[in-house]
Formats: sequence, structure tokens, C-alpha cells
Amino acid sequence: MGSQVYRLFCFLVFLAAFHGRCSANIYDFLTMSEEDIDIGIAALTLAKEIYPDIDIKSYSDKIDAIADKVRQLAKKNNTVDYRIRCLNTVIHLHEKFRCIDDVTDRRQDYYYLNRFFDTKIGNCYTMPLLYVAVGQRLGWPLYVVHVPDHMFIRYIDPHFPIQNIETTSGGAHVPDEKYAKKFVVNKNGRKSGTYLRTLTHRELLGDLVSTNANRFGRKGQTHKAIMYYKLAIKLNPRCVEAWANLGTSYKMLAKQKKGREAKKHRKMSAKCAKRLDKLGFVHPYDVPLPSGEYIKRTKKPAVSKKNKTVISYSEPNIPIRRNVTTLPDGTQITPGHGDEYSE
Repeated sequence: MGSQVYRLFCFLVFLAAFHGRCSANIYDFLTMSEEDIDIGIAALTLAKEIYPDIDIKSYSDKIDAIADKVRQLAKKNNTVDYRIRCLNTVIHLHEKFRCIDDVTDRRQDYYYLNRFFDTKIGNCYTMPLLYVAVGQRLGWPLYVVHVPDHMFIRYIDPHFPIQNIETTSGGAHVPDEKYAKKFVVNKNGRKSGTYLRTLTHRELLGDLVSTNANRFGRKGQTHKAIMYYKLAIKLNPRCVEAWANLGTSYKMLAKQKKGREAKKHRKMSAKCAKRLDKLGFVHPYDVPLPSGEYIKRTKKPAVSKKNKTVISYSEPNIPIRRNVTTLPDGTQITPGHGDEYSE
């Protein structure tokens, strides 16, 4: 216990120092070990670069509060299946976090944990991020997995065969092969570990850094964006979104330069493209389903025929393996989003 407290203290000291320094010192992320990383605090610290006025501690406390609710609900049963149901229930039913109906909406707010808490509306990036952040506070082995233009969660336990958790679908289970088919994962993407591989928390830091890089790039801060993309790649060498956007950034610089400088940047962009081919990158536009069709609109809450009032959920009722759950009173409910994923 003492070593855990010490590691947390070191992490908090690092983050405080990190936020007070110039951006070049983001490379201090590289010195952090897997066990020292708190994804919730890291996500909020990077969010503070975009939203300077946020109070990291207050949002971190909100993560703790959710973890406490899940812990209380899960104390009756310590099985993995029950734990996941409790996590689903608190996040989706009690706290009412939900996924946007139109995932073609790529506004900045949907990619930052603080705004997810403020609006309770997120996407396939912030919803898995919340699961991991809460899971860490609970001490549960929850990790992110990538498929093209999408993220989901795995609960890593060798004795639990249905580890995948689709956070945008109320926590339903989706097998790897169904993800591979839906999101056209190719052989290179799977063999290289770009897709359908469980990421470490350190690699997930790469996603967080890349998200900020995207923001800086849109603001015209190309050199800063490139620095962040490079860091993202150092943290996760298979972060194809960072590779793709790094290549695009070099192309933009090439258009602004002449002679040798332009040629150098075009060459660097071409290297990024070659790397993407080796990694089996699938561009979001190449996913056959139009963005958003894999997530159904939220259904109206189930209503009891006896008293016509909305059912109160006090037990973990969201399914992770089937489409319909029967409550003790015989009423049937569905998970809401993405029912076609449920088994």
C-alpha cells in the first residue's frame, strides 16, 4: 500500500510540474512506467492545455465518486461478469452517460473527459476512456483496444472468455471477429498489432497526446502538432492516427516551403505513408458502414405497465452478452445503443 501511495504522489508531482512547464517537456511522459500512470489524471492534465480553467482535482473526484458507486454495487458478488454489469449500470443508468447519436459529429468537446462529465455526452473515444479511468480507481484490469476509427474495452482475465466491452452499446459483449468484419480490419492491421490488440496504459497515453496534436494542427500550430504526434508515436509506435496526421502535417509544411526544405518534408510524409502500409492502416472513409450507423439511437426508458412510471434500477441489469434482460418483476429491457452488436 505504501508503494502505491508513493507512486501516486510521484505521478501527481510530475503532472503539477508538467503543467507549469513549456510544452517541450511533454517528453517527460516517456519516463513514466506503466504502474505509475493514472489515465484519468493524465487525460485531464492534457485537457487543461485546451481548457485552461478546469480544476483537475474536482474532475478526478468525480471519477472517484463513480468508482465508489460501482464498488458498493459490486460488493455482493466479485465475479468478473457481475463487476462489468455493475460498471455498466452505474455509468449508463445511474450517471446517464451516453454516446452521441451522430458520430460524424467530431467536435472538440466530444474528445475530452472534462466535457464528457459536463454534458454526459461522449463518443467511442471518451466512453472507453471513462471506463479505463474508473477501472483504474477500482483496481480492475480494463484496457483499450483499437479497430479502425473506433475504440472498445477489454477486461483482462484468463478465466473470463468474453472480455470485450462495447461501451457505446451499454457495455454489450462483441467478439473480435465481429469487430474485424464490421470495421474491415485487414491482415496487416491484425498481424502488426495495430488493431484488436490490447493496449497498455502507456500506449493509451499516445492516443491522449495525439488528440491534443489534432487540436493544435487545426489551430494552425503545425510545428507544435508535429512535436506532439512524434511523442504519441514514441508512446505507441502503432498509433496509426498519429502516423497519418504526422504525414499530413509534413505535407502542409512542404506546401509552405521551397526547394530542399519542401523536398525534405515531402520525403518525411512519404515515410509516414510507408509506415502506415506496414501497420495495416484502414482510413475511416474506407470503413463500409457510414459513420454512425453502428450506433442506434437511444431508446425510450422502459415503463412498467402497472404504474406507468419509469423503472428504477438498483441492480446491475445492463446485459453484456445478450440483447434483452428480464427484471425481477418480469419486465424486459434492452441495452439501448448498438443492439446489433449484442450476442
